[in-house]
Amino acid sequence: ERLEGNDAFELGSITKPITGTLIGILKDQGKLDWDTTIGEIFGEMFPGYQTIYQNVTVRQLLSHTSGLPYKPTTKEAKIEAKKGTVIERRLAYVSAALSDKPEANPGSKYIYSGGAIITASMAERITGKSWEELVSNNVFQRLEMTTAGFGPMATPPDELNAPWFHQNRNGKITPLPPKEGQKILYANPAGRSVHCSVIDLGKFAAFHLSGLRKSSHSTSLLKPQTFMQLYGVVNTNSKKIKGKLYTTGGWRVQPVSWAKDNLVYWHSGMSKGRGYAIVHIVPKLNYANCVMTNIGGDNAVKAGEEINLFLVEALQKASYKPQSLFANE
Repeated sequence: ERLEGNDAFELGSITKPITGTLIGILKDQGKLDWDTTIGEIFGEMFPGYQTIYQNVTVRQLLSHTSGLPYKPTTKEAKIEAKKGTVIERRLAYVSAALSDKPEANPGSKYIYSGGAIITASMAERITGKSWEELVSNNVFQRLEMTTAGFGPMATPPDELNAPWFHQNRNGKITPLPPKEGQKILYANPAGRSVHCSVIDLGKFAAFHLSGLRKSSHSTSLLKPQTFMQLYGVVNTNSKKIKGKLYTTGGWRVQPVSWAKDNLVYWHSGMSKGRGYAIVHIVPKLNYANCVMTNIGGDNAVKAGEEINLFLVEALQKASYKPQSLFANE
């Protein structure tokens, strides 16, 4: 069937800057800060807890400078099999992650990790509400992201009322029935099984573009000072930094040639080869876009890059002035 504007796709790790946005809102409410530490929130509640993480901050968790390994040595399937509420299952992830020895000293280098999951659990412990409830009430509803939700995109997961995932199996593009491709998301404790339409993801991107350009709309969710703190690059002790930098709010940032070497704030998400999404924000060019697919892998990443370049070139040729999604902007 033909896709429609309200069809939802999975976001994958784009939930990291969504979590960063939530933390900024909670900061403005006086509930926690970028420098709130793991020790302040969890104390010594986890057996086998590595004490080196005690002083790791929210800022370090969101910017991948905490020293945590890429994944806990405890297999995710074992964590996801835990019974209980989403809050309890997320705590199981935190317990597993904090029992691992660090891959590097906190603050010394960038290591992509699940720090946003730990941050989400910290927010839950402070507020007594699940990350899902906090994000729904404070981000999705306030940005009118009406298609945003959690778990499988098809509801119930055995109906064709949302795009199916696809995978490349032995060179053949294969659709995955919802029971195979989506039902697994019910067990995910880590806050990664979020979906929405490309239009609603565009609202999130446009909101952040307005914040980076210091427009009035951004103040509806965040104080101007907090908004700019989201985009502050978190430096490490390493003298040589290769690749992408990360910000306090969980965004990646780097100058890119297609953006005339201006800074691009971006994040992508890959759903175990089943889906792909990416957001680009270029404040100097007043430009933001998002691309979403229901198939993952290298070809999906390449397609996302090609679509972005097509849009950039089309805007340049047409001398098009991007319009805001928000009234009075």
